[in-house]
Amino acid sequence: MGLHSCLTIENIKAHAAWLHLQVNQHYWRSVVIYIAAFIAVVISCLPGTALMNIVGGFLFGIIAGVIYIVTAATISATLFFYLVRYVIGSFIQERYQKRLEHFNHKIKENGWLYLLIVRCIPVIPFFMVNLCAGLTKIPVSTYIWTTFVGVIPSAIIFAFAGQHLNNVSQWADVFSLPIIMALLLLIVGALVPVIINRYHKIL
Repeated sequence: MGLHSCLTIENIKAHAAWLHLQVNQHYWRSVVIYIAAFIAVVISCLPGTALMNIVGGFLFGIIAGVIYIVTAATISATLFFYLVRYVIGSFIQERYQKRLEHFNHKIKENGWLYLLIVRCIPVIPFFMVNLCAGLTKIPVSTYIWTTFVGVIPSAIIFAFAGQHLNNVSQWADVFSLPIIMALLLLIVGALVPVIINRYHKIL
């Protein structure tokens, strides 16, 4: 679709005026196109999910941007999940059933916690989480709500970064000190449940 060549900060900034004009004149059509593009990026496994988050904040503001980002992320992740589960997931589960027994038990017991944690850590590739989750037996409902809740913190951070995209010329500029601190706090916060869970098991 040519999305890989468009997903750059330079291209977004070069077309900023036109993009904002489209949003102002055709708001809901722009929202639909944005969500569709987000889904296309995720389904195609392109490394542009973070930029799509930033673009959401850039075009629609923080509050509306976060709503559209979370909606698009949840829909695209669910579609990818179904694709993996019913195309290759069932084959792998059947072929390696004995070897995966312990893994499946752990996922059944604490799968929601694992998914919630990895969703809250934006440095983990979005498509990789979708792929790995699709290979498990985790319930679809659990996958959907953990995805929805888990992407909210990073969506807020990247939407905030999108509000300042005009001051950005390269990826390094996106990660200002406040953004880096917010990401670090998010990662630490995501790991807290794991630490507590391990502590209780030791006791």
